[in-house]
Amino acid sequence: MIGNTKKSVTAEERRYKAFELKRIGKTYRDIGKELGCSRTQAQRDVFRVLREMRPPQENVDYHRNILLGRYEYILEKLFPKLESKTLIGESAVYDRILKTLNQIADITGVKEKQASPAGGEIDLSAYADLLEQADSQ
Repeated sequence: MIGNTKKSVTAEERRYKAFELKRIGKTYRDIGKELGCSRTQAQRDVFRVLREMRPPQENVDYHRNILLGRYEYILEKLFPKLESKTLIGESAVYDRILKTLNQIADITGVKEKQASPAGGEIDLSAYADLLEQADSQ
């Protein structure tokens, strides 16, 4: 049992040393050589330290909800400007709305580009041009 404790301490020390070496730019191969382990083990050690450093999910959800509330507030202020007859066709308003929607997509895990039915990608920022064209007609 004493041997296991010593091995655990050594493994923990190795993980944090691997993390520090990676942080300063060493490759996993170099880290493995320096610490006397394989490249794969060095990579696993670094990933484990990163997982340990990750904030608890409830903290992430809490901050994500704060950001979503802020973005929803921005959209509530922008959409009336979009509907205003004096600002129809104003590309800055369209641009801000699309950027805000993209921020929402980023923090909720939705990707900016979606697959089109033809199999290609559609850049959602192109919708601003379509909206402007529709308003001018």
